[in-house]
Amino acid sequence: MQAILSRQENVDEIAEELIEHWRYDLYTRRPGPALLADGVLIPTDLDLACFMSALVDRKAVINLPTYQSRRASTTKASERVVSKENRHGNCHGLTSNKECFSFGVTIKDFNVIVSNETEGDSVGAFRTFMLVDVDGSWHDGWGCIEFHPTAKENDFLNDKSLWTGHTVYFKNFVHPNRWSSFYGQYYFLTKIMIDRLEEEATFLRKHVKELRAAGVQYPPSAGDVKPAEYEKTERGEAVSIKVVAFQAEVDVPWTGEFRWNPQGNPQEDLVAASRRLKKIQYGMLPHLRFAARATEYAFSKIGANNHSFPGWIKGAEWQADYVQPGKKIKWFRLVLNQLYPWTKGFAIRFRYYEKSERVAA
Repeated sequence: MQAILSRQENVDEIAEELIEHWRYDLYTRRPGPALLADGVLIPTDLDLACFMSALVDRKAVINLPTYQSRRASTTKASERVVSKENRHGNCHGLTSNKECFSFGVTIKDFNVIVSNETEGDSVGAFRTFMLVDVDGSWHDGWGCIEFHPTAKENDFLNDKSLWTGHTVYFKNFVHPNRWSSFYGQYYFLTKIMIDRLEEEATFLRKHVKELRAAGVQYPPSAGDVKPAEYEKTERGEAVSIKVVAFQAEVDVPWTGEFRWNPQGNPQEDLVAASRRLKKIQYGMLPHLRFAARATEYAFSKIGANNHSFPGWIKGAEWQADYVQPGKKIKWFRLVLNQLYPWTKGFAIRFRYYEKSERVAA
């Protein structure tokens, strides 16, 4: 905790420990079997997030026989989708929305052909496919996910009686029992780590921007960190809808300021700062955000509405209508610890609110 709260500490090892803590292990799960009784299907209580995580870990190729985007479509002049059916490719990650409870999977979609004037055509572009809608329900734009199980996956599905014919039906995206993790130390540390890394990313962006403004250029060898040139995109028609969003924040006493030690000459410094920024943005934050958001999703379904506490917490109570000094937004707040009177301590707070989301017309 002390290391995360200090803006001058390197927290990479701690971040990796947190990512590892939240990593799903499919084969240690003991899900209930799928049952078909009197013509009524009772899906397994194995959550789809856990199973998809196993597919992501091995970069399995999945196929979506039919898929209809919930968001307005975007098109680029350099990309061409050969078919809107059977979108398929390797799984690269699970995604979460920080405001509404929407989750998805990112794949390298091999239905996309990318044209490049100097390098020629290539196949595959990263696309995110929504699995959970903006209102937290299953997105009905996909019907099923096809994949070829490994021998180990097949044995697991057989041993746990999860098949219904050749299909596995899922009831939950995140298992409801995860709600109690909202009160756990790992969730609290993860939320603080997310804030810490987001602050550091903002600091690094400013540093990179200052170097670029001073005329420092990326060397040819820095293709892995050089920002891509974004081409103009065209969006399809969209409409605005209202959804109920959930937000959870932590209050902690931060210490120190971020600092950056120049790396050799200005060009090396630019590459090093950009590489660090890329590691934070794409190597650590997505995993941590998904873990936190999945926990909040489960908590919002079970623990939030009646302010439930797990059995190992005694004598605690959520404070209603808490307003931060100088603010207007009302929260439910739970004070965890205050080391000294009249100083900022440790607390967690959450709220529901209505927000607008843009979806396909």
